[in-house]
Amino acid sequence: MVNVAAQDFSKIFVLRRSKMFRLMIGCAGALLLLTTSLPAQEAVFSDDFNRASLNTQKWVFGKHAGNLSAIENGELHLRSSGRTSGWMHTREKFSLQNRIVQIKVAQPNGDGALGISPTANSASAIAFSEEPNSYRFYTYRSSPDSPYKLFVRWSKNRQVGGREVAEDVTLSGVCYLRMRLTSETIHFEYSFDGEVWETAYAEIFSLPNLKPADPYYVELAADYTEVNGEWVVDDFAIQNAGAATTVRDQIVLDDPLQNNTLGARSGGQFTANGWKVTGPEDMIVYDLGRYLENGALTIQLNNFKPGEQNAVERHHVLSMFRNPWGDHNIVENQETLWDLHTGFNYKPGVKMLSFTDNSNEQSTIVWDDWELERTYYVTVIWQGKQLQYFRNGKLAATHTHASPMQLRYLFLGRDRTVSGDFQTNFKGNQYPSMIGPVYSNLIVKEFLPPEKSLPPAPAEIVTQSIYANAARLHWSTNAPAICYVEYGTTAAFGNQTAILGPPAQTFSTTLAGLAPNQSYHYRIVALDEEGNRSVSTKQTFTTLANSLYLFKASADASVEASGIFGVTRNHGNYGGVNLLAASGWESYLRFQVEGVQGTIASATLRLHGRQSGRSGGNLHLLQQNWNEHDVTWLTKPAVTTPPIGRLSAVQAGQWHAFEVESVMTGNGIFNFALIGAGEKPVSFDARESLNHQPELIVATEEAAATSPPVISNLAGGTVTSSTALIRWDTDAPASAQIEFGLDPEYSHKTAEEKDFSRKHFVTLHDLLSSKKYFLRAVARDIKGRVTRSPGIVLNTPPDSAGQVALFDVHEIYLTAANAGENPYLNGPAVTLTFTGVSGPAKGKTIAVEGFWDGDQTFCARFAPIAAGKWVWSSKSNDAGLNAKQGQLLCSGALPPSHISARGHVHQAVTSLRTLAHSAGGPFFLAGDMQPSFRTQALSIRNDFESYLSARAQQGFNFFYGMSYSASGGEAQAGELNAAFYEGDSNRLNPVFWQSLDQRISMLNQSGFVAGLPLRPAEMQAASAEQVTRFVQYLVNRYAAFNVIWVAASEAEMETLSNGSAEFAALLAANDPYHHPFLKLESETEEDLPASSRTTTRPTLRAVIDAPEPRDDEAARKAVWRTAMAGGFCVYQEGKLMNQPTISVDMPQAEGAHVMTTLREFWNNDSHYEIRWWEFTTFVPLGNRRWLAGNPGVEYVIYAESGSGFKVDLSEAAGQIQGQWFNTKTGLWSTFFSGEAGSAVALKPPAEECVAYLLVKR
Repeated sequence: MVNVAAQDFSKIFVLRRSKMFRLMIGCAGALLLLTTSLPAQEAVFSDDFNRASLNTQKWVFGKHAGNLSAIENGELHLRSSGRTSGWMHTREKFSLQNRIVQIKVAQPNGDGALGISPTANSASAIAFSEEPNSYRFYTYRSSPDSPYKLFVRWSKNRQVGGREVAEDVTLSGVCYLRMRLTSETIHFEYSFDGEVWETAYAEIFSLPNLKPADPYYVELAADYTEVNGEWVVDDFAIQNAGAATTVRDQIVLDDPLQNNTLGARSGGQFTANGWKVTGPEDMIVYDLGRYLENGALTIQLNNFKPGEQNAVERHHVLSMFRNPWGDHNIVENQETLWDLHTGFNYKPGVKMLSFTDNSNEQSTIVWDDWELERTYYVTVIWQGKQLQYFRNGKLAATHTHASPMQLRYLFLGRDRTVSGDFQTNFKGNQYPSMIGPVYSNLIVKEFLPPEKSLPPAPAEIVTQSIYANAARLHWSTNAPAICYVEYGTTAAFGNQTAILGPPAQTFSTTLAGLAPNQSYHYRIVALDEEGNRSVSTKQTFTTLANSLYLFKASADASVEASGIFGVTRNHGNYGGVNLLAASGWESYLRFQVEGVQGTIASATLRLHGRQSGRSGGNLHLLQQNWNEHDVTWLTKPAVTTPPIGRLSAVQAGQWHAFEVESVMTGNGIFNFALIGAGEKPVSFDARESLNHQPELIVATEEAAATSPPVISNLAGGTVTSSTALIRWDTDAPASAQIEFGLDPEYSHKTAEEKDFSRKHFVTLHDLLSSKKYFLRAVARDIKGRVTRSPGIVLNTPPDSAGQVALFDVHEIYLTAANAGENPYLNGPAVTLTFTGVSGPAKGKTIAVEGFWDGDQTFCARFAPIAAGKWVWSSKSNDAGLNAKQGQLLCSGALPPSHISARGHVHQAVTSLRTLAHSAGGPFFLAGDMQPSFRTQALSIRNDFESYLSARAQQGFNFFYGMSYSASGGEAQAGELNAAFYEGDSNRLNPVFWQSLDQRISMLNQSGFVAGLPLRPAEMQAASAEQVTRFVQYLVNRYAAFNVIWVAASEAEMETLSNGSAEFAALLAANDPYHHPFLKLESETEEDLPASSRTTTRPTLRAVIDAPEPRDDEAARKAVWRTAMAGGFCVYQEGKLMNQPTISVDMPQAEGAHVMTTLREFWNNDSHYEIRWWEFTTFVPLGNRRWLAGNPGVEYVIYAESGSGFKVDLSEAAGQIQGQWFNTKTGLWSTFFSGEAGSAVALKPPAEECVAYLLVKR
């Protein structure tokens, strides 16, 4: 190896390191960059050296006599004789851009190298040391007694250089080396376990006239091994580094800054060396016109020395933003930025700061050695989520974020950031420029995919809204794009909007300031990431003559109080950034209304949300003057008028409206103040935004139609796994809103967009994948008249990962070619077979039957029982349902509060009379019973959710509905409340069952197992064939949920010839998840279920409290007697029996606490862990006393009388410790103890007490 003296190589850097617990460190000198392990990638070349000899199809062996290398015991031993190298290189050359070259070092030596070179001479005796261009990564040591270290060496057109790296790291035993290359850089990294890597050294790739994308040979070499020792290596690989391969770059901006600039300049002077900052206001702003996620920026600096030029605590000398504000203290999560700071705070160095939407701010202070006479080149490289800073080729810092970086705007000299921690006394408390530096040769480059694609094409272009002075346009593109609109009164256009972004596929923008009753021409221009254009066909519209007007804000600003995000932000002016609202913020807007003819009937001020949150504020008319660029919290205008509107929450991407017609007197200037309220700030687009600026829509009485709006053409547009674009028309100007949900109850709704359009577009967000959604449009006209459309349905596709939590319900929707006239009665059948192919799921198979879900739609539900990848295929006698296939990944868990978090509830294997979760753990059933799943008082979703919440707090975990349809006769008629059409058991109503789906889902999510009747009240007169068909449908629809099948009585089961046995056989043949099948026993005053002691399945007993207000003694005794016989109870308020209505506050009824007390005793693991599921003895002791227990281990004795008694516990050997529990109060009494025997004396402290006895051996 060539030893190189330490010197200032122009392309070298050394990173300082932090503590790393995995490393053997001699001293804490240098700081290295931690690199987390990359996900496993496909190897493009690998060798584990497990062959008996070298694979000559992969490697070229160094052809000199001294090369004695060989494979021994599955490892490669590199050795040589004399002053030569034992070495080899790959037979093929490989492009290394975004790839890793890696080797495991089983034994370091004094001179072993992993190298790359574009050329190779296999006859060389010293490997790549003779090649004119190479990088090599060594293990080495300076003498036989020295520790092993790391060294990087390069040859650049035969100019040799290098240095020791990671100076404080010593190698002992196994380690790993790798070179990781991007499109611009090379990183030399090491690891001690092959998982966690640290960067020893990195630089901008600088082999002359070469790039990482060019092809290279890779060498493994050990020099002079007779002295340095053998280098033993293993597991060589070249693999992709995880980033998309980028082999092209494109210059986006090239500004020499000589005599002029391509940006917007304010101040400064051009000198022979470039643009010089000569005053505090000097600034150049660049709009790149696109959003760069992968690229590089380089700028030349002269006369740059912050230690002598700093004037205040902080200067922003170079700033890069996604948004146009130029202020990185905008208090929202809709920005990515990175910049270079100087100032007294960092003197004499430079702070590099970056953050993205996830607010993961990172900063590094470096470079404290500036010299005025030197020329510097600062380079910033960003690729996806990673950002790197270089000076003269030396890496200074790497920042990694959770979101991709995006660059559109550059600020040179200074930006518009307002200080929050000191007073600058400059332009609304902004940071001034640092005077003195000279900037030149600014180049911005974008890294692009290898293949060029056609530019995205505009489509579905609609003139959405037309006003007398404006028009709103809507369009989409077939791929992500940025767009702008060319428009004018002639086909030559003449006007152009700003370039709208970031990249999207759906766009809406407003052309304002138009003339009334005037024809306009326009077209859409779409640009891809390279700037390639696609132009739409020409479109036209004619503005209205009058009646409807749109005005954009002529001024807006926000102010902020001190002490929220900074002590001096009350001195700041925020007239050029987004608008903010919350406690401590106020926003002001000004609109100039002109040209309005007629009496104003409606006026709506609209703000477009940027950052969501439960904050907002009150809107007031403002009567005091203010200046957009001067106003601060200290100089803000006084608000003296009452509020005219309130906003309590903001949703990003949606419009939010205030009705302001009460203060609109006609034409004129109107000022408004939004006085913020709420804890966390929300934000809105400002007039400086590229799109969605604040607007005021004014309608006169002439705009109102004579009748309510008519809705037509409601349909879904682009639908993804989480979003859906919905469109419809109205015959007159109207607002737009969508009501939607997972059932026809339409439990969700979008914000009302009061833009008074005729063509409407609303995007639904945060949808669930693989779900059917029901939706309808709502239109409100200028007079406030409301119309709702008939409903439609749409299905969301699976997400890209197809990921499902363990035991969660996954839905697959299929469309039949011919479902028939009555698919429930005689429609096609479809079976989906799910097969596990990886992880714990591998080898498992579950077949589920699909069910008809209305029209031509069939659905299949699957709950994965093991983690891993599952694939599925369908089989059907219908062409539309047959031979479909897909896959999903089961990963992650349901929330602990979900009843299926531990799997479905099954009959326990070890004790057939008990219940247990399939993933482990007993299940003590505490049930609630209702006349139906849609009892009248619980017909509203919110009431049902509140009811479940109250029941869950009381300890209930099971909900049984005696029927499905709503009770209450004609009052409950309607699609949502009837399980079958007109009571016909052959005509199933899918709308009802779609609504019930969500109630079953809510039950499971709230911690309840759903008890589903097999022969509900609706089918008391049904035939055996009808009941069989219904049971099969019920199982197909709900088996993926956590349910228990329930028969209310033996009489109900007699519909089938063999009664319960035939029901059990029917369920066994159709239920792939083997849910329990239980018969609900009726309550009697004294008798317990006769089979309770020898039962082969759990016993379920109905306990009904009396209809009249009374002491709950009877119900309490019934549930305790049932538990002492080893059974479970479902409880119902007696006043509900045969009643059409119930009280919504019924869960708080006094009698329900008997179930709470019961469950607290049997499940009270904070007091005792009573292992009731292991009980085998259930004995009536007489005189209203009962015993249950695990003989010789533990017992529970329930005594309704308060008198003393004796019990035979001679089977228990040892000391007995016990404690009484009062079933009325739920309180434990004092402890007692004694010896076991045939006459153990017990004395309850009161009536209706239960004793827990534990045998101590």
